[in-house]
This record gives sequence, structure tokens and C-alpha cells, in this order.
Amino acid sequence: MSTAELHILKFGGTSVGTAERLLRVLEIIRAERAIRPVAVVVSAMGDTTDRLLEAADLAAVGRLPEAEAVVDAVADACTRAGLLAEDRLRAGGADGALPSVTPLVREHFAPLRQILYGVSLLKELTAQTRDLILAFGEGLSIHVVANLLTLSGVPAFRLDARDWVVTDDRYGAAFVDAAATRARIRTL
Repeated sequence: MSTAELHILKFGGTSVGTAERLLRVLEIIRAERAIRPVAVVVSAMGDTTDRLLEAADLAAVGRLPEAEAVVDAVADACTRAGLLAEDRLRAGGADGALPSVTPLVREHFAPLRQILYGVSLLKELTAQTRDLILAFGEGLSIHVVANLLTLSGVPAFRLDARDWVVTDDRYGAAFVDAAATRARIRTL
């Protein structure tokens, strides 16, 4: 299959921010997938990006417990949305054998907590570290959507764009190097 045959679907944070919206996203993906192969791109769920920025800023001024509380709130919100969507899928007959989203969310944020700890020790937040912290939001959405798709009977796997997209080093405002990215994709 060439990438020209692949239909790319992009969903913003509002589209994946609640259980109802997650279920609608799954419907759209299933409908498109019935027509042609799809690739799905998702933003961080709801206000996750803003909350992660808040956590980073708190850590940068040495307020680690408050930063961790913000991460806990993000994890809880994402977990609730994922669990509600899982419950509705299972009530509708989905019987995929997948672990619950709860441990997935906690595991995903474990490295973030270490990064925030380091930021709080240094009391420094570089643009590169901020970008790294923000990537946890999209990464979590990828986990949740792939998990829900699989549960609903749609084979899905997640790819982390950081593994194949090449950008310049202007953290906070990077540009994609399209030629280098295409070259890397061909090696996958």
C-alpha cells in the first residue's frame, strides 16, 4: 500500500476529550476504515496541554507537589473518559481482551514525573524540556484511542511520531524536515 492510498484522519483535543467524543471518533474511524486504510493522528485530550504546561511551570519554580497534583488531575480526567468509553463499548458487545486504561495512564505518566522532578531540582525549564513534557499529552491520547479501537474490534497499533518525524532544533517552534522524514519513513 502506498501512502497515497492511506486516508489520514486528524482529531483535535476537543474531539477526544470526553467519553462521548471518543466514541464518536471511533465511529468515524470505523466508517472510514470500511472504505480504505486509515492512519489516525490525535491531539492531547481536552485541556491536557494547558495542564501539562501548568505542571511544568510549577516544577520550574520548585513546586513539585503541586506539579504532581496537576499531573494526577490530568491522569484522572483521561482515565475517567477512557473508562467510560470502555464501559459503553463493553455494554454494546465489545469483548476485546485488553487491560483497562487505568494502568496504561499511570504507566505512561511515570517518566513525566521523573522529568518534572529534574525540572524542580534544577529550577529550570528549557524549551526542549517543555516540548518533551507536552509530548506526553499526545502520547496518552494515542494509547487511549488505539486501546479503544482494539477493544471495539478494529485492529490498531500506535506509532510515536518522534520515532520517524525529523525536525530542526528550534524547540517550541520546530519545523518538520519533510525530505528527511520521508527518508526515515521508507526505512520503517
